[in-house]
Amino acid sequence: MSFARTALFGAAVMLAACSSTDQGARIAGARPTNLKSTEASLWYQMETFEKSLKQSGRTIKDPGLQARMSEMACQLSGDFCADLRVYVVRDPSFNASMAPNGMLLIHSGLLLRAETEDEVAFVLGHEFVHFSENHSMERYAAVRNANIAGSVVGSILGGAGAGSLSSLGYVAAFGGAFAFSREQELEADRLGLDQIRQAGFNPKGAPAIWKNLLTESEATSNRKKAKDIDRSGMFDTHPLIRERITFLESFAVGTPPEPEQRLRYRALIRPHLQEWLMDVIADGDHGASLVLVSRLMSLGEDLGALNYVQARIYMMRAEDGDKAKAEAALAAAATYADVPPVALRELGTLYRARGERAKAASSLREYLLTDPAARDRALIESQIIELEEAPI
Repeated sequence: MSFARTALFGAAVMLAACSSTDQGARIAGARPTNLKSTEASLWYQMETFEKSLKQSGRTIKDPGLQARMSEMACQLSGDFCADLRVYVVRDPSFNASMAPNGMLLIHSGLLLRAETEDEVAFVLGHEFVHFSENHSMERYAAVRNANIAGSVVGSILGGAGAGSLSSLGYVAAFGGAFAFSREQELEADRLGLDQIRQAGFNPKGAPAIWKNLLTESEATSNRKKAKDIDRSGMFDTHPLIRERITFLESFAVGTPPEPEQRLRYRALIRPHLQEWLMDVIADGDHGASLVLVSRLMSLGEDLGALNYVQARIYMMRAEDGDKAKAEAALAAAATYADVPPVALRELGTLYRARGERAKAASSLREYLLTDPAARDRALIESQIIELEEAPI
């Protein structure tokens, strides 16, 4: 979606915020009966988007992860379980969104930043409240009432083909299309806590995930993001992040999670950890990325992969001293069993450029051992032979 379309829809939502469009609570299994209604129009657009999403390549093919997210969504939604279709999508933003037709999108950026299933459950419970309370329909109707929307949502979501969906930004744009009011967000937080309690999840996960996101946001290298942390003004609809944490802490009564809970959750996302992190750091927000990686390291697992990602951040940032930090992180990665093969290759290349022949040959040999099917095997083997020859 273009910036112009995003801005247009945002303006429409803000101008329509004062409209009263209470739709009432949703009934499980209900579908639009009047095919000419606003609701039917939005459902059609969502179904078009969903068909394109399935063909886009953005959904993550992990049966275990998909099954667990679907199971959690059903735990939280009760009688509405049959109405839901859950998609885990590859998108680095911290987000989840649920359409009026029951399509639930869970972003990899959310799963990456969570430390327990309880934290994920709160976000899903929050989104389910938006769905069950018809908040999306209320906002959409408000925009229509302001005579601004017309075909805005249709232009954003209705004609998306698989090609446009293949970009990382498009799925994120879908989540942004449903901008809820401040009151709706607080209602979703409050009722979302009730949902996770009833489903057997720990409410402590609610403020925990926002605290971690705040820490990450405060370390941002992006000036606009830094400004948005404490934004205030007449057009702000979402609660400030600190306000949200305070609100959630006042209601989230429970005990801190056990270490085993964190370990189980990390095992669930481990196959995707490095790939999802590389998506996040591609944004170039080095300050926030370093804080995120450091937090993930604090559990003491996946240190080969995490040290490698940390090295990549230092290489991308390239400030004074970052070259040495990157080398140290690569060397640290090489000491762990889960070291990514590419880390060994980069370390060997670094030693080779510096003339440290023995270290270079050793690292490159380890690279080939950890990645027997390496596409550059012939090149690396020739480099090893060169390095192990006696210098003239």
